[in-house]
Amino acid sequence: MKRSFLLLLSLGSVASAVPLLGTPGSFFESGLCRTYRCSLSSRESLGGGVVDFRYTLAPERAPQAGEIPEAGPTLSVIRVNNVVTSLGYAQGAQDTLLYPGSYLLKLLSRTFTFAAGSAVSEATLRQLEGRCGEADGQQVEVKVPVGRFTLSCVNSYGEYTNARRVAFRLYR
Repeated sequence: MKRSFLLLLSLGSVASAVPLLGTPGSFFESGLCRTYRCSLSSRESLGGGVVDFRYTLAPERAPQAGEIPEAGPTLSVIRVNNVVTSLGYAQGAQDTLLYPGSYLLKLLSRTFTFAAGSAVSEATLRQLEGRCGEADGQQVEVKVPVGRFTLSCVNSYGEYTNARRVAFRLYR
């Protein structure tokens, strides 16, 4: 019994280890997109078979009566000749973007894990953001455990004092 459970567990982890990057797979039709109720917010042809699809995901919480609805995070999915080559997220921040246990941190960890087909932990993202902040506008990279993909971060200064823009991108 224990042996069959371990076999099923290992099969489940192998089956979920199929990356989105490098395939013609659909982010929009994925279980992740359904879970986070994403919608296509824009599609921009960049030329040469390169298309940037922007998907807005559900906000952390639904608006209460009388509140103005907030948009959720927006992800960028780059396709080259109909193959997914990159997935990214960028946002302005004052101090830090990825607080421990936050909705955004969990969402990005799940999204990059889905795209890479291997775990991109919350700790990895937080460490990358920390290194990114120290790099003063230079790109910082970390190899995703399977070694086929790179997760990068660029921290650029915003228009206000102590404001910055943090951009994460997972690519082949």
